[in-house]
Amino acid sequence: MSDNTSSDLSVKTDTDIPEHFIILYGIYRSIFAIIGNVGNTLVILTILTTSKLRTTTNVFVLSLAFADLSITGFFEPVTVVGIFGGRGKFYDEWSGLCAAVSSVCFISCTCSLWNIGAIAVNRYFFICKNHLYAKIFTWKNTIAIAISIWMICIAADLSNHFEWGGHIYDVKFIACSYDRLADYGHVLFTVIVFVSQPIILIVICYSQVFLTLRRSSQRVKRQLPSAVTSSQRDNRIVSSKDVKLLKMLFTIFITYVSCWSFYTLLLLIDFQDNLPAPVYFIAGMVAHMSSSINSILYGVMNKNFRDSYRKILSCGRWKPTAIQPSGGCSKDTGSTGVK
Repeated sequence: MSDNTSSDLSVKTDTDIPEHFIILYGIYRSIFAIIGNVGNTLVILTILTTSKLRTTTNVFVLSLAFADLSITGFFEPVTVVGIFGGRGKFYDEWSGLCAAVSSVCFISCTCSLWNIGAIAVNRYFFICKNHLYAKIFTWKNTIAIAISIWMICIAADLSNHFEWGGHIYDVKFIACSYDRLADYGHVLFTVIVFVSQPIILIVICYSQVFLTLRRSSQRVKRQLPSAVTSSQRDNRIVSSKDVKLLKMLFTIFITYVSCWSFYTLLLLIDFQDNLPAPVYFIAGMVAHMSSSINSILYGVMNKNFRDSYRKILSCGRWKPTAIQPSGGCSKDTGSTGVK
């Protein structure tokens, strides 16, 4: 690792954050860990146990849920333990655990964004290039893409273990973290390659999707003066369901970007570590909220997920309405079962 300030970071104290705020922070992270563990587990069980939700599109939703569960089920509990009594121990006897926790956080958070990117590409082909969709997103190809995403994100973290970057206990975040002060070149590389490029791709895909849907809607309006054929009615229903699905998936993307923008900005503008600890404290709180929020969004915006949640939580006693895949097709059309 290059000569940097990362060693200085590990010996700073966090006394500029009042202890009662740190306690509240620990409670906050505990609550979101519980919400995230329950929610992400429900998402995984819902997809695995509901036959009409086992689509190729939902392979990426499932992968996203596993990435989020890695945060809420492993990273958050260890962080909470550190907040309530192990902060000092992370400097010495817990240093190995801290590196592992930080590595899981880096991989999982990156993987969340890349899975959101895969979902956006999936929606682009389904809406804009539908004639290619069935050829590209076969079960074999989709699973291979999902596995490749995890391999890429694991490879992205390797530089932190080979003296370019690093993993430390960051007292300003009060958590084990990617070493933001190790090498500014590494920060730029990570942000540009593993953050900015997926976001640009997602924006391009969704822009094309929304433009396509808008043009389709305008064509439908021009073709529907007073009488509506049965075929045209069916097309309008399909478009309505696809729009609901897109709104949910796009909301997940916006939520991720909203949660992580502040943290990413800090990495880029404060490499000298001049900003006060409370700024990082808030950034850390907001950033990891995304891993707990996604499962809530599924339940709020998707009736099929909501009904499945109720059925699982009631041990099968809840009787949801029939789950129908969007698009009105009996085969896997790339939908996530929006109603």
